[in-house]
Amino acid sequence: SKMSKSAPDPDSRICLTDDPVTIKRKILRCKTDPVLGIELNNPERPEATNLLKLYALARGIAPQVAAEECREDGWGPFKGKLTEALVEY
Repeated sequence: SKMSKSAPDPDSRICLTDDPVTIKRKILRCKTDPVLGIELNNPERPEATNLLKLYALARGIAPQVAAEECREDGWGPFKGKLTEALVEY
């Protein structure tokens, strides 16, 4: 499921006010799949698209550039990159 700003559970979203430890915990808990490579706009992998767009936003790059950068990443390395980008943002 997607992260939600209206869900009552604070773990359902990443807030700009979250500290680095909380951001890391939330990213590590994000839904993933066993497919290698993070891709954009695959309707069977909405979690990849959502997290890739979030990564692109935090890095200030186009989603297509982020997709090319992360196309061979597994979820572990990608979640590390995403966490770092969000903490720096």
